[in-house]
Amino acid sequence: ASCVKMSTSPLVSNYYRTFSFEPYDSLDDETLYKMKVTQGVEDMAGNSLLSEETVSFTTVDVTPPKLTWITKVKTSTNDETPSLTFSTTEVGDITYGGKCASSTAKATLGSNSITFNKLTEGNYLGCSITVKDAAGNSGSLSVNPFEIDTTAPTVTFVTPINNDTAISLATPIGVSFSESMDTSSVTSNTTSTGCSGGILLSRDGFSNCVQMSASPTDSNLQKDFQVTPSANLDNESWYKIRATTDVKDLAGNPLASNYDMAKG
Repeated sequence: ASCVKMSTSPLVSNYYRTFSFEPYDSLDDETLYKMKVTQGVEDMAGNSLLSEETVSFTTVDVTPPKLTWITKVKTSTNDETPSLTFSTTEVGDITYGGKCASSTAKATLGSNSITFNKLTEGNYLGCSITVKDAAGNSGSLSVNPFEIDTTAPTVTFVTPINNDTAISLATPIGVSFSESMDTSSVTSNTTSTGCSGGILLSRDGFSNCVQMSASPTDSNLQKDFQVTPSANLDNESWYKIRATTDVKDLAGNPLASNYDMAKG
């Protein structure tokens, strides 16, 4: 067994009846310690202590719970009850800060999953989670800023524009959206003349589509997309552009319905 190192010799008071000791380092919190007074202690006349005396005590808990992220809230989502997971080193009561709240009021040791109460569309800053242990020590996590977006995107502009004439046979096709889009959802048919993907071009009502040379490229904060046909378009032919419900914004909202350019 090991003993705690003391910083100095005992401090004496009350006519040599009271002796005080100060540990060299702080004691560990939430730890059982035993203090023993041995028979090596003698009074002024040289009489040894009648018997050894041992007392036990447990130090208080001064360590706050440590919270760490496992899964954060998605930065942009159409889920009005977003979830997150975190781990904590102690059990305790959960409180919430900012405009976020949850029915989950207790944290268990280790992993915890939290689902926020229903939120309205908008941006959320300053949300937090705090766990308080039985001793009153608190540990907190700041929730990353996030957006609830349940509004479907729309097509704001296409090029060439409707009823435009004298268009180059090698013209690129452009589609602009009302908000930033998930680029992985804005695709086109690059391997065949089938009509699959997010941006399509056809001259026969989308029974067949023009094969594209590559996937659409984006600009303007992922709002504008451009795609180029793999070969020149047919001379003196009417074409229509379609943006399909395959395309989604960053929150996962698709177009409410296919956008079709009106034929002149």
